[in-house]
Amino acid sequence: MSEQEKPKRELTPEEMENYKRNLIKFYKDQMELLEPQVKYESALTEIDELRTRRAFAQMKLAQIMAPDPEETDVEVPKMPEVPTNQVDTKVEEPIKRNLKKQEA
Repeated sequence: MSEQEKPKRELTPEEMENYKRNLIKFYKDQMELLEPQVKYESALTEIDELRTRRAFAQMKLAQIMAPDPEETDVEVPKMPEVPTNQVDTKVEEPIKRNLKKQEA
């Protein structure tokens, strides 16, 4: 028979009390390890929150200091002027097209 097929027996009151004591001792022993971990994880969380707040404050300050997009006068650079004697003023005539006539 494998372990899964063994019938489960009920514990006696003494065995149950012993099991509870061992379980409580196990959890108390684990608390010694978990309490420093909680402090460590809390410190990491606090650091992350402070970094996020600082980045958010910097972003808000940048938005406040930035000029309003509607108020900015963006100067479009002008094209350099070409003397008129160098400009080709000849305009090509469009090709004249004739539509085919369909016979009914």
